[in-house]
Amino acid sequence: MPPSLMQRVEDGKVLTRAEAEEAMEEILSGRVETPEIVSLLRGMNSRPIQPQELAGFATVMRRHAARVFSDDRLSPPHLVEHLRHRRRRLRHPSTFPLLPPS
Repeated sequence: MPPSLMQRVEDGKVLTRAEAEEAMEEILSGRVETPEIVSLLRGMNSRPIQPQELAGFATVMRRHAARVFSDDRLSPPHLVEHLRHRRRRLRHPSTFPLLPPS
């Protein structure tokens, strides 16, 4: 992360959306060491976080996020039904052979 960006945060200055994006890109790409991340978080925690900073961070995090629902088979409505069925099955006594039947 550029030292000037770190200095701005440590001085209590607000990041622009582009600066926040740059900072998060550096963090998520693995180019920033833990002490620098801690310093960034401490600096940001010393003042109210601004909407443009959150928007910049979120934009980059969405770009790096893994897609969870990659096909129609696991779309949220189907997944909910699958979990309901699975929960019913788990409650059935035969699922727990070591427990006495109720």
